[in-house]
Amino acid sequence: MLDAGFAGTYHCRMLLELEQLAERIAQLTELTGRLRTENQTLRQDLIDAQVELRSLRSRLDAARQRIEALIEKLPATE
Repeated sequence: MLDAGFAGTYHCRMLLELEQLAERIAQLTELTGRLRTENQTLRQDLIDAQVELRSLRSRLDAARQRIEALIEKLPATE
């Protein structure tokens, strides 16, 4: 049979450990939420950057075509 003092001490330690575990779980839950939000923001930033890159490439191609057309119009040098 367990001594009442030992059982009380054991019970207090178990409660303290459970409280600490609950606190850690709460911290991890909060961190997970923040990371999920940050991940969503980064994904959207990546999509925006990809859209901008496609636009810039398109503009660059158009500029290249205009320059090539202008070069073709230049008189030939001898």
